[in-house]
Amino acid sequence: MQNFADLLLVNEQVEMGGTPKQNKPAVGYSCLGPLVSQIYIDFNPAAAKETNKPTDLMLATAGFFTVQTPTGKQYTRNGAFQVDGEGYLVTAAGDRVLGVNGPLQVGSEDFVVTKDGKIMVDNQKIDVLQIISFTNPQLLIPGENSYFYQPPQGAGIQNVGNPQVYQGFLEQANVELTNEMTKLIEVLRVYEANQRLVQVQDDLLAKAVSQIGSIK
Repeated sequence: MQNFADLLLVNEQVEMGGTPKQNKPAVGYSCLGPLVSQIYIDFNPAAAKETNKPTDLMLATAGFFTVQTPTGKQYTRNGAFQVDGEGYLVTAAGDRVLGVNGPLQVGSEDFVVTKDGKIMVDNQKIDVLQIISFTNPQLLIPGENSYFYQPPQGAGIQNVGNPQVYQGFLEQANVELTNEMTKLIEVLRVYEANQRLVQVQDDLLAKAVSQIGSIK
């Protein structure tokens, strides 16, 4: 968060055309509250939930599964996958999960995923999960179906050397509801206090305009 104060005053100190007005006094100064300067997404790994489903995969480290969508490659940490009618490992939206060599065709749910991402069918390695990380993940753009995609300038894509994949587990939300509710109440109280200050400032300005000028 950053201070939103002076935004209105700054705007009023600029002439049409962008030329700043000089030595214009500030009347009725008050903080106008906070401005959201950035939306931060917490990509830290969260707690695991055991499901015992072979199509459920979880990353215990930073990184993303790679998914082939109609608009190109996208990335997700949601490992609630399934096997479609053609034997491909897909997301809940039906998009194919990618390995290093392309879409993963596992045939059925009778496959094994090792911790380093190898896909084993009948004790034979058929591919390796394409697990990607980014040097600047905050540049990623949230999309549909719990996907993220890169902006045009990229986000510093790189391969994950030791991904730590767990089969039969799903990652839970990494949000602590109790802490977030406490923070939300604190923010609400700050806004209420700020609202009262603005009302007091408004009353003072009203008195200055209506009463001071009438004193003789």
